[in-house]
Amino acid sequence: MQLLGVLVSADQVGTGFRARVGAPVPLGLSLRCRRRVVAGPDTGGLVGLVVPAVRDSFYGGWVLRSGGIPFHVTEESAKDEVAFIAEVRARVGLTHVGVEGTVGVAGEQLVEAVRERWGLDLNRSWLVRGIVRISGAGYQHPVQEIEHDPAGRGYLLDLESVPD
Repeated sequence: MQLLGVLVSADQVGTGFRARVGAPVPLGLSLRCRRRVVAGPDTGGLVGLVVPAVRDSFYGGWVLRSGGIPFHVTEESAKDEVAFIAEVRARVGLTHVGVEGTVGVAGEQLVEAVRERWGLDLNRSWLVRGIVRISGAGYQHPVQEIEHDPAGRGYLLDLESVPD
């Protein structure tokens, strides 16, 4: 699986997240969902199965497994999220769902919450294919690695999954 433009927040860079083009990096992924649909043959975006939670969590959200890779998903609207989770719990089987939104690197607290609530490890090994530094003015500059950035800038990663 290839993912383009995966967001690394300035906070994550400030707390030690590092990556280099051409090198593998272990990380978990989250997705801020703008749009969600029951998937059909022409569904765009990320498509996968909803994974039911085994216990409640402070973080809420839900997990989508696409291509064997789990993503923690939060909805832009909490009301939509509550209704969707109730709908999933009411179904006997799991439905393929297509989601569109912003994919980002999941923080360690979220990775741990998913491990506890879903019994899944979000962390996977990804090969970094490209890195772009984002400035406050929206300017994007390709770089070879993410280092400590005192200016507090975020980055976008182009990633390719590494087979287990």
